[in-house]
Amino acid sequence: MIARVFGDRVIQMNRLIRCGTLGLILLSRPWALSAAAIQITNSVPLTFGNLISGSTSGTVKVSSSGATTTTGGVVAFGGGSAPASFTISIEKGNPNYSILLASSASLTGPGGSMLVDSFESTPGNGGHIRPPTGFQDMTVGATLHVAANQTAGIYSGTFNVTVTSP
Repeated sequence: MIARVFGDRVIQMNRLIRCGTLGLILLSRPWALSAAAIQITNSVPLTFGNLISGSTSGTVKVSSSGATTTTGGVVAFGGGSAPASFTISIEKGNPNYSILLASSASLTGPGGSMLVDSFESTPGNGGHIRPPTGFQDMTVGATLHVAANQTAGIYSGTFNVTVTSP
């Protein structure tokens, strides 16, 4: 996950935060890999965009469909938010798969850490890859919790996505 926070030059008494998330992928149940040959590739990082941190805490939610909403003292500034994008492929074997997302993660930087939680994906819990394509796109969104007057700087971290074949 990546975040950049700029100083109070933008808006007096506020902080501009540049946030993003870079997905880290884990494949569980190694015996399923030989049976189904599952691969997952991250093509676009989850990005929370440019944010201004105010005098009260707040959140930024980037949904798996791409909608971005803010609450509390956080203001989205200049766009740039997007859900993470992955491609799941199964070369042979069982075309069904299930998805397990992280329960939480952190962005860390000069102001400490910011919690990322409420991960969601499209498709939701899993899917079925139909021949002849052999692949399916998946998007992942989440919610970032921003502290009041979050310190300016660059924040980074990772989250896990697990894809398995039954």
